[in-house]
Amino acid sequence: MRFLRQDLLLNVLRYVVGALASLNEVLTGTERVLHTPLPVAYTIAISQIAWVYVLVLPFQLFNSLGWITIPGSIGKAAYPLVLVKKKPPHL
Repeated sequence: MRFLRQDLLLNVLRYVVGALASLNEVLTGTERVLHTPLPVAYTIAISQIAWVYVLVLPFQLFNSLGWITIPGSIGKAAYPLVLVKKKPPHL
């Protein structure tokens, strides 16, 4: 019984170490993407596409949301886009 517990504990520890190594690889990849600068043309295109989405969204949601379409689309789509434009000071 004691050997079974030790074997189980070793298997769990191997799994945890493997999962942590995988998490470390993913974190390293996301940090690399975060610190890679975007060309100005891409930034402008992304901004324009986002604003077109925000302007068209109320027309798409009107049938399902009714009168709450405008405040709902502004609160859920436009406000976060405005916040994303402001870069945090630590980056």
